[in-house]
Amino acid sequence: MDNRLSGSLERAGYTVTQESKARYLRGMLNIGFYPNRMLADFYFLRHEYMLRLLSSAALRKGNAYIVKELRQLAQPADAILEFLNQLVKLVERQIIQRGYRLECDECSLEWWYPLRELDNDRIRCVGCQHYIFLPLELDFAYRLNPLIALGINNGALTIFLAALALESGRHYFYDFCAVVRKGTLITDIDLLLRKEGRLCLVECKDNLPEEAALHDQLAKLAIIAQETDADAYLATLADAVPDSILAFATEQRIQVLTRQQLLQP
Repeated sequence: MDNRLSGSLERAGYTVTQESKARYLRGMLNIGFYPNRMLADFYFLRHEYMLRLLSSAALRKGNAYIVKELRQLAQPADAILEFLNQLVKLVERQIIQRGYRLECDECSLEWWYPLRELDNDRIRCVGCQHYIFLPLELDFAYRLNPLIALGINNGALTIFLAALALESGRHYFYDFCAVVRKGTLITDIDLLLRKEGRLCLVECKDNLPEEAALHDQLAKLAIIAQETDADAYLATLADAVPDSILAFATEQRIQVLTRQQLLQP
């Protein structure tokens, strides 16, 4: 981890390591682009319909869908054209991958095949290895990039949206999934960033856990923030934050970023 992020923690006596899932998140940001062109490319997450689409458990499991089915998952309402334009960009960037959903005539195995496996209008069955010839009419089927699915399963949606919400544009550095230790205090911090010289520590939750567990995490976050003179945040995509959590966060000087604030331009 960059010393500009971990330095304040280490000077306060903390040991900082990173969870392996940090690599998933960094890999997501680099899909289809050169390094350091990263965070701004995920502004599309601020659309409710994109969150609905990417939150689909079936899509994250690797299921493939035609465009009509993707629209049903996303429910873009009056923003259909905007949604389709966004979808084109995600396909170009390989965040969503284009292919075919085919059933083998020989063994009846139904599978999704990427376009790169197409060989003169035929594709070799992943099961029995016989060739499947494309029918005369066939819609493309779209699947979530497996790395994107893995990252989303590890909390990427809230983490990226929190990073976007706190982006300052000047002297801005960030990294993910730190494990912080000092004596008996051990906790993970989902997002660390430094903006304009100020260290920010962010606990990110797609959905809020039981209040007792969240209280414990926020209490540890508050101790670390106080000892490192950092700003502390709780970011969540939950539809509502209980009043008791809001009161506890205020008491601990932790700022809460709600779903509405994360999606606000």
